[in-house]
Amino acid sequence: MDSGKLHAGHRERMRKRFLSTGITGFSDHELLELMLFYVLPRVNTNQISHSLIKHFDNLDSVLQANADELSDINGIGSSAALFLNFMSYMSRRYLISSHSNMHFSSSDDIKNYFIDYFNNSDSELCVILNLNMQLELVSAVSFPVESILSGKITPRNIAEIILKYNSYCIVIGINHPDKLPVPTENDYRLTKIIAEILTPLGTEIFDSVICGSGKAFSMRKNGAFSFGQKEIL
Repeated sequence: MDSGKLHAGHRERMRKRFLSTGITGFSDHELLELMLFYVLPRVNTNQISHSLIKHFDNLDSVLQANADELSDINGIGSSAALFLNFMSYMSRRYLISSHSNMHFSSSDDIKNYFIDYFNNSDSELCVILNLNMQLELVSAVSFPVESILSGKITPRNIAEIILKYNSYCIVIGINHPDKLPVPTENDYRLTKIIAEILTPLGTEIFDSVICGSGKAFSMRKNGAFSFGQKEIL
């Protein structure tokens, strides 16, 4: 069969699958493949999406990469790089607007937020929630856990985010897909890394929440880590 017809058939099956199930069951590379259909109409985006995930580890990191980094991937030209950057900015804008003025009035509010946030995610992610003095959500920024532990995401990168949003305090959410939400050595290490970054900035960690298997564990509530004196209003 003509390769063009094969590609067309594959794309149509992917579209129908999305219309039928939403993103449920889609892997990171499949979601990227689907997005790239609309900016690379005559290219095999499956191979490109695999290359992106191999290089950046997961979908979140792809969307947070700048255009120059994306353009280094074979098959991603300036238009596709701009499209992915646009998708990233739109996602962040939507997240901020949809949760603007969300007020966390209890530990359960925080845990439920992360359970919902990580729903259907198959990536080991660390999310930093920046909160104002009223404990209202100002922004949510995610990173691959390994990128923080390895130093790929530097202390300066994290400090710049905290300063950008003038955070009164932050909450950390760590996702362990398909595992029970039990703190690991790396969870303590990651929380300590971020705590040390915050100390000279005068910002505290309100809580560090571990998520997995649709459940959440609050380090603060369970006394698993030392936190400051800020209380839920």
